[in-house]
Amino acid sequence: MKVVISSFGSSGDFNPCLGLARSLRQKGVDVLFLSNPYYEKKITEAGLTFIPAGDYWDVFKEIQDNPKFLHPRKGPKMVWELVLKTIPVMYPAMTNLITQEKPDMVACHILEFGGTLAAIQNHIPYATLSPTPLGWFGVTQPGYINYFRTPLWFRRFQIHTVRFLIQIAHDIYLKPYCRKKKIPNPIKKIEDSFGKASVNLGLWSELLRPKATDDPPNSHICGFVRDEHIKDWPDVPDTISNLFAQDRKPVVIGMGSTASLHGAEIYQNTAAICRQLNQPCLMIGKDLSKYAEANRNILAVDFAPYGWVFPRAAAVIHHGGLNTTAETLRAGVPALVIPHAYDQFDNAIRTERMGVSKRLKVAYAASRNFAPILESILGDTGMQERAKAISKQLQAEPDGGCAAVDHIIQEIL
Repeated sequence: MKVVISSFGSSGDFNPCLGLARSLRQKGVDVLFLSNPYYEKKITEAGLTFIPAGDYWDVFKEIQDNPKFLHPRKGPKMVWELVLKTIPVMYPAMTNLITQEKPDMVACHILEFGGTLAAIQNHIPYATLSPTPLGWFGVTQPGYINYFRTPLWFRRFQIHTVRFLIQIAHDIYLKPYCRKKKIPNPIKKIEDSFGKASVNLGLWSELLRPKATDDPPNSHICGFVRDEHIKDWPDVPDTISNLFAQDRKPVVIGMGSTASLHGAEIYQNTAAICRQLNQPCLMIGKDLSKYAEANRNILAVDFAPYGWVFPRAAAVIHHGGLNTTAETLRAGVPALVIPHAYDQFDNAIRTERMGVSKRLKVAYAASRNFAPILESILGDTGMQERAKAISKQLQAEPDGGCAAVDHIIQEIL
């Protein structure tokens, strides 16, 4: 049994697909991972066969060089332009792979249109992989596409509008682009990418967003998919061990792989507030040492696995990315979420409704609101108990990667 996984983009897009690929391999499936050479090391270190597509592209440098990627309105347009650029790279690479390897199924991230089009053109069963509920654009249980907790009728209107705009983008930009690049595109409506799929997999927990009547056909919500690198920390530095060994647990701030690139002000203010509250703090992200003060228990590291750090924290400050949200829920600690764009608003509001987090606008990260909100979270025993309860429920669920694998294998057989 042979399956091709294809993905690109940031860690939030890539890591769940990598976690799924690991789970497939553990079930004895021959897995080929098609992606940009930037991810070659990560793929091969997971024991998977890497298949290159295109030239080396450092997506994080591009995001770092252009803050518009994290803008709530301009960001989606930037992402759409990147998606278009990947199609003439991924389509021929996937076509060649299908011709040479003859896989039983192809599984593509929902934004990886090139691989999906190649699977349709070559009559290969395929699965769509959606790491976020917003990827399904349902109106029965519509998500939140901006910071505000808008009423149900307005969210439904917004989702209908977004679907309409996506269809226009498909007709005006994607189809002509495919014709120009001589890439067959049999998709008439954007929903056809789901309708033509053998199975559509949602890689999140139903605790975050349950099933809905207008979910894509043959769809399954599998649970959060974790990649191995976020689970444990075999060689914890002594300074970090000592920080977490204290009576007072530290606040941990981790803004993910992309928001951290433009989160200097948030990190700086978090450090200042923790000093003000005499609260230990661990900042996770690149080039943060300038905000650290070891004698005040304000430390910084380039990387720390969330699966080890978050459960030991008093509270977590994060951006609302799906993977970071999942680890915070699993850790059973309250959170302050500072969403920037995309599905981060949706995740922030959903967890706030669960009673395990509060939200803060990016623009207010330098305001006087920051300190009182963080202090209220640290002192909220009710929120702490709810977070622990959610954690128990989440850990009792089947592993998301294994559940997704079972659905893929079932379709193949």
